[in-house]
Amino acid sequence: MMDSEPGTKNRPIERALEKYAVVLPYLAYENTTFWTRSGFFLVVHAGLLAFVATSGLPTRASLPDKMILSIAIAVIGIVIGVAWLLALFAGNYWIDRWHAVLVKLEPDAFEDLSILRGKVPNQETRALLPHIGSKFIVYFVAGVFTVLWVALLFWSLSPCI
Repeated sequence: MMDSEPGTKNRPIERALEKYAVVLPYLAYENTTFWTRSGFFLVVHAGLLAFVATSGLPTRASLPDKMILSIAIAVIGIVIGVAWLLALFAGNYWIDRWHAVLVKLEPDAFEDLSILRGKVPNQETRALLPHIGSKFIVYFVAGVFTVLWVALLFWSLSPCI
């Protein structure tokens, strides 16, 4: 094709836009999965915590069955907490990967228009709280629950020691 034919000038931009349109749903999917998965883990932790709160913490005077149940719940909570943290790290890897691919495609697709390049997510919020974002908070909550279950495990084992 010759450059003088109509439409040949925009062909590289069209191709870049097509690539961008193919990759963008992957980023959207990973973001949705990240937050859906986090919601699931939060509900599971809240359910376990509600069970512990309604059944009470074991004491030296507690029946052995109550201590065993409390230890089992703490171990389950720790396993679920670690699984949540691992899922967060894995999900964040894929989000960052697709974001990087889109940033790489953006100059060819949009030329001078900057959609993802050089943008700080939640820039308005970051002005007030420079290092706190929603992902930081979800990592923090997952860590707090995991530490809580470790504390419950030690509390449950303390009458045995």
